[in-house]
Amino acid sequence: MDKLIYAILLNKSKTDNLQQTLSGIEGIDKTALNAISFRKISAVCGSFNKSAFAANKAVAIAFAGVIDELAKHFTLLPMRFGSFMKTNDDIAKMLELNHDGFLQNLEKVDTKLEFGLKVFGDSTKIQEHLRAANPAEEITLDENEASKFKAYVNKKLQAHRLEERTLAFVDTIVAEITKCLKQLEATSKIRKMTSESILVDGVFLVKKNQQQQLVDAIGDLQKQYPEIKFVLTGPWPPYSFVEIKLK
Repeated sequence: MDKLIYAILLNKSKTDNLQQTLSGIEGIDKTALNAISFRKISAVCGSFNKSAFAANKAVAIAFAGVIDELAKHFTLLPMRFGSFMKTNDDIAKMLELNHDGFLQNLEKVDTKLEFGLKVFGDSTKIQEHLRAANPAEEITLDENEASKFKAYVNKKLQAHRLEERTLAFVDTIVAEITKCLKQLEATSKIRKMTSESILVDGVFLVKKNQQQQLVDAIGDLQKQYPEIKFVLTGPWPPYSFVEIKLK
């Protein structure tokens, strides 16, 4: 049987206490989980036949469910879905080689939770709102200029101005979100205009005792900008804040 690794944990208690907690959590195949430790970190794994491992949606959801359950009890770094090693000794060696990198990442996410935020907006409605609030200027040409050319130039100008205003509107939203996150001393990764309907797509790492402040802050932004929709999800294990390449 191969070893399927679910997560890397930060050791905060004795190994026997760790194993006792794991005894109440099942792996995706309903078998027991166990911990392999090296200094300040441990790998949580379970026995699994790699050849029988089906990388389908149901198994992926079950794998994520185990990580979610582990995250209720431990500071952890989720492992990539389908992370296998042959033996416990192989895992112990991997922990030894990557101990410092794992530990640095674990300390970064310790006592923190990940949240996701998507800001949705109907680009057509937003542009109509911006157009009404700020009428587009027109180019004035001499009378002997062709009227068809004038109409073309004005159409291009208006489209350009409207695009600038849309981007400025999104920048304003990002600035408001960033202001909230700065007050919470949160770590964040934010992308703008990832699709026609997603104006902002971000993930945040927030201290556990400040999650309600984040929820309240996003709720206030929703009231301030009723023409768009703020969708906050989480808390999640820190999937987006693991920065390590295994040796």
